[in-house]
Amino acid sequence: MLSGRCRSGHLFQGRYKSIIIQNDAYMLQLSYNIQRNPLRAGIVRRLASYRWSSYSANAYGRQLPKWLSTDLILDQFAGGQDCHRSYREKVQKYAS
Repeated sequence: MLSGRCRSGHLFQGRYKSIIIQNDAYMLQLSYNIQRNPLRAGIVRRLASYRWSSYSANAYGRQLPKWLSTDLILDQFAGGQDCHRSYREKVQKYAS
């Protein structure tokens, strides 16, 4: 039997946080912020270069895993001609 001390520290404590997204505007802000994290962290120079992100699917319509749904985000841009371009422009302009 493992003691409690084997399951403490940064990996197991205080990592999960959930918040309720109550409106579409806030959902989009969260999406922009999350998409830009690899860029802010200096992991990549271009957002599309980060393979673990949904940015390529949202911003360019590139195929990603079948389990990934981009409809919730891209439906917010349905009024425009190119939802991918609109999303890409919003993410590029977003600064937190």
